[in-house]
Amino acid sequence: MKVIPLPEQQFNGFTHLIEIEHTDLTQASTATAQTIEAMTVKVGSLVTACAMRLITPFKDSADAANNTTAIQVGDGVDTDRFLTSTELNENGTEILAKGGTGTQHAYVAADTLDVLFEAPTTGKTLLALDTGKLHVYVRVSELPSS
Repeated sequence: MKVIPLPEQQFNGFTHLIEIEHTDLTQASTATAQTIEAMTVKVGSLVTACAMRLITPFKDSADAANNTTAIQVGDGVDTDRFLTSTELNENGTEILAKGGTGTQHAYVAADTLDVLFEAPTTGKTLLALDTGKLHVYVRVSELPSS
């Protein structure tokens, strides 16, 4: 997983790109979710936008029945605060791009922006996915303290 700061004027106001690939998924237990803590937000941070772009659909090339790879984007309090459940698996009905919930949130306590990979199909694992690349875009700014 990589977090890349972006020049706002070139990326429609988004300040960070979170890049997640199938190799970042390490959950080996069947039907078990995995949360990736993508970046820290400090006290006084304001998140105003979130969107995703599926670069390469996720899949297990050896098992077409491993067909559910949904994500949510949120934080430690609300797992889908910024992006609701979205399917990324080629063997499901993958969504290639999606805008977030439109929620703006100011942080009064430090937290993390999290990408939750929901539990896959019963008997399947996230670790078994051997293809996939996701870009999550967020806009995070710091509110002035005075």
